[in-house]
Order: sequence, then structure tokens, then C-alpha cells
Amino acid sequence: LMVRAGLPVAADPGSAVGIFEVVLTDVGDDQSMTKSLSTFSAHVQNLAAILEDTHEGALVLLDELAGGTDPREGEALAAGMLDSLTARGGAVVVTTHYEGLKALALGDPRFENASMGFDIATMSPTFRLAMGIPGSSSALAVARRFGLPGIVIERAERFLTREDVQFETVVQKLHDERAATELARSAAEERERQAAELKAELERELRDQREREQRTLSKEAEELLRSVRAAREELRQAHARLRSKKLDAAGAREAERAIDRAAAKIAVGGSLEPLLGRDEAAPAQFVEEGQLKPGMRVYVARIRAEAEVLDLLPDGSVRVQAGAMKLTLPVSDLRAAAPRAQEPRRAGARDGGKPVAATAPLEVAIQTSDNTCDMRGMRTDDAVSMAISFLDRAVGTGLRVCFLVHGHGTGALKEAIRRELRSSKYVSHFRAGGPGEGGDGVTLAWLA
Repeated sequence: LMVRAGLPVAADPGSAVGIFEVVLTDVGDDQSMTKSLSTFSAHVQNLAAILEDTHEGALVLLDELAGGTDPREGEALAAGMLDSLTARGGAVVVTTHYEGLKALALGDPRFENASMGFDIATMSPTFRLAMGIPGSSSALAVARRFGLPGIVIERAERFLTREDVQFETVVQKLHDERAATELARSAAEERERQAAELKAELERELRDQREREQRTLSKEAEELLRSVRAAREELRQAHARLRSKKLDAAGAREAERAIDRAAAKIAVGGSLEPLLGRDEAAPAQFVEEGQLKPGMRVYVARIRAEAEVLDLLPDGSVRVQAGAMKLTLPVSDLRAAAPRAQEPRRAGARDGGKPVAATAPLEVAIQTSDNTCDMRGMRTDDAVSMAISFLDRAVGTGLRVCFLVHGHGTGALKEAIRRELRSSKYVSHFRAGGPGEGGDGVTLAWLA
């Protein structure tokens, strides 16, 4: 009726509501002295009309069916009425205190018991509908609660039949078990709700923590990249000053100190490598502290260049020199230098006019994205053209050394690049890459 009237219904999500063509009711007391109708006769008159109008799609609501007369006859009449109404296809809802009707659902699948919860302690309904469980009238308990003498209650209990007592006991036990089940279910739902809230809170905190960490890392990465760019510019300017013929001795020393400062900035712990997007080759062999001695050549992983050991310090660190740059480093930063494949060609001994060195002794070669030209996978002619253009731009921007990445492959691209370098007016000398520089898959070219 509420649905058909457009009223909100208090029900769980997913609940279904039946829509009926007609609703027939017998509720209340229609006794009348003027019509000579007792309570029972008034009910019977209504029941006759309801039975006549009941059909499939009708909803029949009956309060205390066949009440107001002898309980045994009224119970039998109520059972017959329910059977007839159901046979006509009606949906019937009946309230009753007849124990026989409560037992009817146990043997006939067309019927089902339901009861409204009642709290004896507070003498109030719980407004919870318990499907499948018949209700208990609790008449003696209510009478005791409202002050009827105990002797009267005891005598009344003696008048009850054994079947009545057993039935009430079973019904009460069912209600107690259902109440315990409901309590356990409510407790489980509360624990589940609390667990869900805790999970959501932890996920929120974890997400916030990750966002804070990401913001911090991003900020640090940006600051580090700015420092690297500034250091690159310092290196470029320092190398340009060193190449200038106008420098006096003091200016040359200042330029060397600038190179030391800039290189130290770039070599802060090696964490710049992933930020600069470099491809590291397989690391060279570590050197033991006992193997080191002054004058020995080593490879410095931080600056990706070879250096000469100057001194072994008491604290276990090593003083090395790479070009004009002097550094104090732990032994763990040093690797074995690549063996010389051949002696550098003597000045004037040229192949196509350019000296070729297996290594560039004591020359700092720091790789950045600005001085790297990657030609892997390109056709030979295209790669050579790209290398020529790159060298032209490098000279214009003041670069000192270029990393030409050609890979290994068949060796054709490598030989073509090196032939071009031998005849290039931009290049003073070149060599294959060392450990950590890409090996023979990379050629380092120093600009004239």
C-alpha cells in the first residue's frame, strides 16, 4: 500500500515489493447491538465477503482470525479459512494466538510462521520480524511482570497440558537461539565495519605517505639536476679558458681549480646517473687496497675517467689525479683501468691525418646527455652524417670531448665513424671507450 501510494518503504537494498490488485482486510471489532452482531459473528460476516472476493493477485490481511469464540472450534475454522483462501490464489497474512495454526506451517509448505520480537525485561516489542519462528504469547510471564500473585501463576501453570508446556518451551528456545545469533551477527558486522574503517584509514595514510615521499624525491631530483646543469656549464667554461692561449699561469691555475670544483659537484655519490639517463656498461673489476701503489692507473667510477694514484692515506682513502683534478676517494670507488690495446701513435704518425690512442691518459672524460651522440641501429651513411653534424654543434658550444655511441654489431658502423674522425678537422684524437664508458661500442673524440 505504501509503494502504491508513493511513500518511502523502510527496507534493505534489493528488497522486492509485491503489487496487488485488491487488498481485503478484517481488522478490529465490528460487533453491533443494533445489528445484533457479536464479535465473532461480525468477523464471520466479514470473512464470508472476503472469501467471495479473494482471487489470484489479492492480498488478504486478517487480525486474530476466527477469534471471539470457543478456541478449539475457532482454531479449526481458522485452519479451514486459510486453506480456502490459499486455494483461491490469495496472499494471506494472519495474526493469531491459536497454537494449532502455528503448527500448521510445520506440515504444509504453503504456510510459513513469522513472529515479532518481544523483550520481556522491558515489556516492549523489538520490531524485528523473525521468519520461520512462531511467536510466543508469554501470557504467564506478562501476568507475573504486571503483579499477578505468584500463587495464581503457579496454579495456571499446573493447568497447562504437557504438550502446551513443551510447545512453549521449544518456541522460547528458538527465540533465544535466534536472539543469540542476531547478537553474534551484529557483533561480527561491527567488527567488519571497524576493520573496513581501519583498512581505509591505513590505505589513506599509506597513500599520503607515498605522495609526500614522491614530492620530496621530485624536489630533490630537480635540485640535483639544476646543480648538474650548473656544474656542466662551469666545466665548459673552465675547459674553454684552459684552451684559450690568452691565459697566464694564474689564469690557468684558476681554470684548473674551477674544473676540480665542477667535477666534484658532478661526482656526488653517483646518484646522478639515473637522473641523466645514462646507460652503464658492466662494471670493471674492483681493486684491492693491497694492490694500490703510487703511479698506478685506475678507473674512477664517479667521474667515469681514468686517474693516477698519488698517495695512500692513513684512513684508508686514496688520493688520485685525473688531469688537473685531484680527488680523495675510498677504495670502493676505484676499478682496474682498462689495459692498453696498443701504444698511442707518435705525433705525426697518422692514418688519414689523425692520431689514434687506445686510451687518453689522464684526460677527464665525463659523459652527459649534451656530449653524447647515440647512433645505434642507424644506417651507416645516416649515422656518419649525424656524427658530422653533432661534431659541428659540439665545436660551436665549446665541448671538449664527445661520446659517439655506435654499438658493436658487425663493426661496419664503428669503422665508418672512426674513419670519419681520422679525417675530421674538429678532432685532435680519439679512442675506444673504457670500463664504464661502453667499451668498444663507444668512441670518445677530443675536439681540437
